[in-house]
Amino acid sequence: MDGAHFRVEISEHGMSSSREIVFHYHRTSRDYTDVGLWIWNACEGQAAIAHELLTDEMDAFGAVFRVDPADWRCSPEAGGRLGFTPRVRQSWDYKDGADRFWTPSDGWEFWIVEGDARLYTKAPDVRPRIRKAFLDGLSRIVLGLSHPLLVDDLAKLKLRIESPDGPCPPVTRIIPYDISSSKTWVIEGRMDEPLGTRPRPLVAHLDGYLPAPIVPREVMLDADLFGTEKPLGALYKKEQTTFRFFSPPARELKVVLYDGPTGPSGREEIALENVGRGVWEAVVQGDLAGRHYMLSVAFADGVFGPEFLDPHATNTTGLDGRARITDLRAADPPGFRPLKRPASVRSIVDAVIYEVHVRDFTISPDSGVSQRGKYLGFVEEGTRFIDDYEIATGLDHLKEMGVTHLQILPVQCFDNDESAPEYNWGYMTAFFNSPEGWYASDVRGDARVRELKQLIRGVHEAGMGVILDTVYNHTGEQNTFEQLCPNYYHRQRPDGTLWNGSGCGTEVRSEAPMVRKFILDSCRFWVEEYGVDGFRFDLMGLMDLETLLEIREELMLIHPGILLYGEPWTGGAASGIHHVTDSGAVRGTGLAAFNDRYRNVLKGEPDGGGAGYVQSGAGRDAVMRGIAGSIDDWTVGPPDTINYATCHDNLCLWDKLAVSSQEDARERVKMHLLTFALLAVSQGVLFLHGGEEMLRTKKGHHNSYNAGDEFNKYLWAWKKKNKREVDFHRGMIAIRRAHPMFRLRTAAEVRRRLKFINDGLPAPETIVFTLDGRSLGGESWAEAVVLVNPHRDSLKFVLPGRGQWHVYVFGADADTQPLTAVSGELDVPGRSIALLAR
Repeated sequence: MDGAHFRVEISEHGMSSSREIVFHYHRTSRDYTDVGLWIWNACEGQAAIAHELLTDEMDAFGAVFRVDPADWRCSPEAGGRLGFTPRVRQSWDYKDGADRFWTPSDGWEFWIVEGDARLYTKAPDVRPRIRKAFLDGLSRIVLGLSHPLLVDDLAKLKLRIESPDGPCPPVTRIIPYDISSSKTWVIEGRMDEPLGTRPRPLVAHLDGYLPAPIVPREVMLDADLFGTEKPLGALYKKEQTTFRFFSPPARELKVVLYDGPTGPSGREEIALENVGRGVWEAVVQGDLAGRHYMLSVAFADGVFGPEFLDPHATNTTGLDGRARITDLRAADPPGFRPLKRPASVRSIVDAVIYEVHVRDFTISPDSGVSQRGKYLGFVEEGTRFIDDYEIATGLDHLKEMGVTHLQILPVQCFDNDESAPEYNWGYMTAFFNSPEGWYASDVRGDARVRELKQLIRGVHEAGMGVILDTVYNHTGEQNTFEQLCPNYYHRQRPDGTLWNGSGCGTEVRSEAPMVRKFILDSCRFWVEEYGVDGFRFDLMGLMDLETLLEIREELMLIHPGILLYGEPWTGGAASGIHHVTDSGAVRGTGLAAFNDRYRNVLKGEPDGGGAGYVQSGAGRDAVMRGIAGSIDDWTVGPPDTINYATCHDNLCLWDKLAVSSQEDARERVKMHLLTFALLAVSQGVLFLHGGEEMLRTKKGHHNSYNAGDEFNKYLWAWKKKNKREVDFHRGMIAIRRAHPMFRLRTAAEVRRRLKFINDGLPAPETIVFTLDGRSLGGESWAEAVVLVNPHRDSLKFVLPGRGQWHVYVFGADADTQPLTAVSGELDVPGRSIALLAR
């Protein structure tokens, strides 16, 4: 665009052509203090430009926001795309609903109502209404209101329940849900007689408010009256397929079969039977492999809604497609079973975890991979950098590095159009049991199933395990839980609005019996069907601890070497979980947690210019606690802590050092290597963000989840340019794996074998510690000493004890074989460690 500013002009005949988007925003309180519209450029391949738009303009509907796409470098002519969401006080705690997106084809004027996910193209009716009405017990309903009531006025109001299927008991009492205020947004209506459990249409009528249908509250469906232990979804056998679903509110439920992923051919409706406890079931004889299906539900009003995808689907077929009935075992690649898992680590501390995104890893043409960005390209063997055949790329590079496990960013089917995809990391999961089709050679058929299994087989044959990065804490907008069983799978406030502790619009109600069952069944499915070796739980803080412990108990019986860990925090906004599953909650349970405290002290907060130990030498004591496995901070022992500097979120390490240090590139390289060296000699689990062994950069992008290949792809030229740094990372990994003294199991063992020396240091910020390897199983070193110099200049360290030491790490060199031998004292280069042993 040329930057010219165009306005929308409204006349009695409609809207004139323009380049300015107008958003009208209505709040029921009519309070627009500190209300803003957060807007960002959502165009693929462009840097994220995001900021708050404030306004003083008002109309009869509410606040008016005028948006010039050019201000966000968004060109409508080039298919521009903007993301937007209203919020209050410039805080994500007061975000109104899920992220929304605009493209030129959507129009140029919109109306938004607080608490309403819809985007209106005409001004909607905003008269007082019952926003949501819940059956909260057999003789109690709860109403969430768009406009508050005075508590003193409740006695004057009339509330009644109506049903076309017959009379309903009268509401005899109306009480405020919150008695601590003179106003209430939520009221309870209580009856002296029960309504009954049979699904039937119910409508709540309240004086002065538009009516609303009454739906069962999630807690009612948690009762022992509902649920099943049997598997759910489309359960294929060659001779028959069983369809089984959980939907207590349903009055009727049907499966609609089709021949293909699109089109009407072969359409056949199968009515499911209510077999009790809210479970619906049908058995269809014959071999249905290769056919496709959708679901449709009629609730209390008896009217079937639109067809939708099964949330349990194991093989989706694209945004415009249907669920495919698939013989999953027939999609096994040759030699896949019996599962050939790599040798299990004895403890999670033995793992070296490498985080990688399927597309980023091979999409660059210089990777030498033929099927770039795909499952199959990920495991091509013998690939080389196109400008130097001596430099291995792809899977061969990972084998060179010596890592034990790959943590693969989400490959469960996520929100996107797989036929015309826009880049995404995949943290908005739509269908938890189907592989993502973007990485497959074909979005139809069984390619996604077969080719993900080929990826896993290839990684296993290369001697590494596969950890799935999973997002069971919230759902994507394409997910269909709500279509199948409304108001059950997500946490809700008393007024029926959704909790949003994920910052992504929803929270999965993991503590609910049938939600817990879904998550357990899903994890078991990925272990048994695909042979995965672990799970990383995104925003683990939003998953209840009991569910996580049940996952661990069940999966350990199937795969004793499985690795389970996650983020011990929420997305920052207010959450509906009763007890956040933080690092204190999981310590000592066998579930590990990312150690953000150690991360932050090493290199500063994830984004911005704040410096840490490797830039400034600050935080020595906190670094020492991290080296010791955080046993004097928050862990019970080293297996609790995932030690890392960066991951996919926030600035990668090279970019963080660039904004937090005024030093030149040569010094930043030293800081980079010092960071990894400290992690490699620390007790706990070693974690590496993929590409950082090559000094990866994302050009300063701190949240590249949808920024495209330009910011996210590996450039294998980095490996050639930074060969010494790659060798250093490989050497540190090899030393760690060869010596159990860096992988101690318990706090008691750490206290016995790891000793810090605080006397005779060359500078207050330096660190010296020894490790005792005597009588430690598998350890070939009797003792080792680590010297840490965070200063710019070299410093002279006095070596402990008498006699000769072999040097294994010095400056930018690291090897399992001695580099040299010294005694007495050693000059350690600036911003580096030295590791000596004998």
